[in-house]
Amino acid sequence: MPIEQPTSAQNLRPAVGTGAAMVSTIEASATEAALQILREGGNAIDAAITANAVLSVTAQNMCGIGGDLLAIIYDPGRESKRPEVTTLNSSGRSSRRASASRLKSEGLRKMPRHGRIESVTVPGCVDGWIALSERFGTLPLERLLDSAITLAETGFASSALLAEDAEEISHLKGATEYRTAFKGGYSTGTIVRRPGIAKVLRSIASSGRDAFYQGDFGKELIGISMGYFDWEDLKKSSAEWSPPVQNSAFGYQILSLPPTSQGGLTVASAAIAERIGLPMDQQDPQFLHTLIESSRLAGFDRDLWIGEGADFDGHFSESELDRRASMFNRSHRIQLDESTPTSGDTTALCVIDTNGMGISLVQSNASGFGSLLFTPESQIFLHNRGIGFSLDESRPNFYSSSALPMHTLSPTLVTSDDSRLKLLTGTMGGDAQPQILLQLLATALHLGIDSKTAVSNPRFVFAPQRHSGSDGFSTWDSQGEVTVLLEPTLSVTHGDSLKSLGHRVVASPRSDSTFGHAHMIKVESDAIEGFADPRSLGGLCAGI
Repeated sequence: MPIEQPTSAQNLRPAVGTGAAMVSTIEASATEAALQILREGGNAIDAAITANAVLSVTAQNMCGIGGDLLAIIYDPGRESKRPEVTTLNSSGRSSRRASASRLKSEGLRKMPRHGRIESVTVPGCVDGWIALSERFGTLPLERLLDSAITLAETGFASSALLAEDAEEISHLKGATEYRTAFKGGYSTGTIVRRPGIAKVLRSIASSGRDAFYQGDFGKELIGISMGYFDWEDLKKSSAEWSPPVQNSAFGYQILSLPPTSQGGLTVASAAIAERIGLPMDQQDPQFLHTLIESSRLAGFDRDLWIGEGADFDGHFSESELDRRASMFNRSHRIQLDESTPTSGDTTALCVIDTNGMGISLVQSNASGFGSLLFTPESQIFLHNRGIGFSLDESRPNFYSSSALPMHTLSPTLVTSDDSRLKLLTGTMGGDAQPQILLQLLATALHLGIDSKTAVSNPRFVFAPQRHSGSDGFSTWDSQGEVTVLLEPTLSVTHGDSLKSLGHRVVASPRSDSTFGHAHMIKVESDAIEGFADPRSLGGLCAGI
């Protein structure tokens, strides 16, 4: 049952739950709707779809059916079937008409972030729901979307984060259209209705995929794209199943998604930290130094290799992990040959059911309200995941026809060596997701600290070398020469020691979404404990 719900990111008290089954999300309404599905006999996958659907209505500043969905699933097996971990990448492709040369002819040197249809890829969220439901679900999609439809029709109270973000976009180019969408804006607690989204969700519930991609949404997307997208672009499902990438660290197996996700950076950084030798005292300056350097060593060349078809095991072979770990210097930050805070707006959620099935799901608009484009009737905000492309044709994530962009979403789970589920985790945070997840895993697994403390602990994330303007997705443009942004408490306790080791350190004035909204569900031998990040200003983890 729910224990506590935080009211301020400065008051770092995670919402904590215990029970035989558990849900952790950024909002109470999503957690409670998912718990009800579990009470009705639905499984973890059913509950995750329900929670995500609710958030697609109430948290459009972070996620929605105009975005993508990535997930990692633990299936405990039935009868003679062995436990299995599988991953779902439901991210959409660029238009068949995508052209880097056209953008470069306009003088652009990188992908546009806002106000251009080129930053939009085919939204994969709905394809992800349907794929999850068809493979693992037990309840009909109509039931799973019911809570979201009700909230969209009858209204919900605006969260503090939604109200804050809505105010921020009112000052951006195109604000007139956004004020129309928001009917003048609102403050925390204002009742908000989304009748257009309710109508779309009803059509998905009753008629499935085609009602969305080949229905009114598809028509609206094609219309506002002025020919960039067509029906052929929307014809094929974006959902793709794959085995996870994994490696051992801290006495467990760490598993995440293969490319085009950057989830492998979490796996690799943990494996590098294990090889270096992480201290057992988190107050030891070498503890943070090791985590920072492990993250840099895993991620500095990300943009040179992650793309469609990239080989994680080939890139991070055991010998390569050994080589990178050997570069570590205990006395000083290393120089690498090959970064604004990376606070990409996304939502993560974790669910485990009474049968032991678990899912970590991350769903996103990419950044905030995405591209700042939205469908006029349904008012679905279109993500800007296309910013994961490069206009440099030498890069594996080169912007081209029907291509998949590099993806920051990094849902992660942990198993014992005998394949028992031990931990589910995920976070928002753009490029910073692997950095945040490494810190959570190091404290929860290596130090054996309780998950409440692991989630509450102050964090670091990487910022650009000069710590100036940001798009939230270009951490590695400076080839690993990053600035380390510290939450206030961490700056006080470790700022000077990190500077003495050669790190470029900047103290953040506050603890907020820049440092992620993480969730963790930990499976002990006799109990399940869950924790929701207080930085979300309203997260709730609860069990039944």
